[in-house]
Amino acid sequence: MKNTIAALAITTLAAAASAQTAAPAAGLSYNRIGFTRTSQKGLTNQNVLSISSLLGSSNFLAFAETRTDHGSALGLGYVFKNVAVGIDAAVTVSSDNDWVGNSSIYSLGLRRSLSEVFAGLEVAIGYSTQSTAVSSATPATNRVLSYELSYNINKQYSVAYGIQDIRKGALNNSSEKIQNVSVRYNF
Repeated sequence: MKNTIAALAITTLAAAASAQTAAPAAGLSYNRIGFTRTSQKGLTNQNVLSISSLLGSSNFLAFAETRTDHGSALGLGYVFKNVAVGIDAAVTVSSDNDWVGNSSIYSLGLRRSLSEVFAGLEVAIGYSTQSTAVSSATPATNRVLSYELSYNINKQYSVAYGIQDIRKGALNNSSEKIQNVSVRYNF
């Protein structure tokens, strides 16, 4: 009898502890504030503060970001939820204002929860093009392929590691990889 009561008490405590640290409920959060630290070879690290939110109960997404070394961006998009096998697709358009000039950015992002593999795990892949009018005769177009692995610590907080593979256009036809580490608060 003593062993049964002890086993029941331990089981109850373990269930209570796991319930407090459980990953968020199914579904991806788009209402979040984030702080990102980027690093690129040979250049100064950059801090990025961002916010995104679905507008009302719709799938329309609004977002903004500001960077320490230059510029800010504002954008709108639409999230297509559960397009296939639990993948959300977001199509966005944004305007970026930095030291080079104004840019238009068109993006497609895919996100999926991998909670069936490990609770709280999430993956994202994105593709974007950025057109900057350096001069009327020389528009520059950068193409960016991004990858991110995120872990939801709990319902409010997540951490992520990402890589951006940037292919630069007209000006110097080069490429670079940028690594990102992010901390986010979901609201």
